[in-house]
Amino acid sequence: KNLPQGRHGFHIHENPSCEAAVDQNGVIQPALKAGGHYDPKKTGRHMGPEGDGHHGDLPALEVLSNGMAQRKFYAPRLTAKEVRGKSIVIHESGDNYQDTPTPLGGGGKRIACGVIK
Repeated sequence: KNLPQGRHGFHIHENPSCEAAVDQNGVIQPALKAGGHYDPKKTGRHMGPEGDGHHGDLPALEVLSNGMAQRKFYAPRLTAKEVRGKSIVIHESGDNYQDTPTPLGGGGKRIACGVIK
């Protein structure tokens, strides 16, 4: 709840942390210590929830005008056991599941984060 209306990138990230950190440009970014998208096979590719890339790619999250999002989704390449000890992150913008024209689907900054226990 309390999210900006619209479509947002939604991913499992590799580390169990939502702490801010300094990026490569010297700017403090929220939830940067969550690390990158969960990619156990080290594909280095961003191809969507059913693609052959990051396993952490989840279906986009649609936030309603009341700031709430509720979604059931299918993540066929993930198990509850393997995501324990990871983070789940919501990004400020939508996600095209490609690395063009911008890296990581253009999701942008991290606006919400939670550690999966």
